[in-house]
Amino acid sequence: MTNSKIIKIIQQEFLANKDSELLGIIFFGSRVKFNKKDIDKNSDFDIGILYERKIPILNLPENWDVFLWSKKKWERGFALQVELAKYAKILYDPDLIIKKKFEFIKENILPHWLAYIKKF
Repeated sequence: MTNSKIIKIIQQEFLANKDSELLGIIFFGSRVKFNKKDIDKNSDFDIGILYERKIPILNLPENWDVFLWSKKKWERGFALQVELAKYAKILYDPDLIIKKKFEFIKENILPHWLAYIKKF
C-alpha cells in the first residue's frame, strides 16, 4: 500500500467524522524501519493519527495498528514520541505540528536519551 493510499483512506474516514479534525498522520513500525526485503508480507501497518476535538470513529483496514493522539496529548508529549522522532515517516502534517515536535526531540532529547536509558 502506498503512502498516498494511506492518506486518502484516513482523509475519507475523517469526512464522516464531522466533530473531529485530522491534524496529522505518521507511518512507523517495521514497514518504515527496515528494508522492504526484510519485512514479512503479513506485517501490519503502524499508523499514528493526530486529531483535534472529538475522538474519531474510524473504519480502517484490519491489518493496521492505529494509534490516536489528541493534539493536547501530542503537545504534552509521551515516551513513544522519542522513538517515532528517530524513524517514523510523516505522511500528513499541514500545520507542521508533528515536524516541530520531532525537531524538538532530535535537538533536545535524543542527544541525552541513551545516558538516561543506561540509568535503568
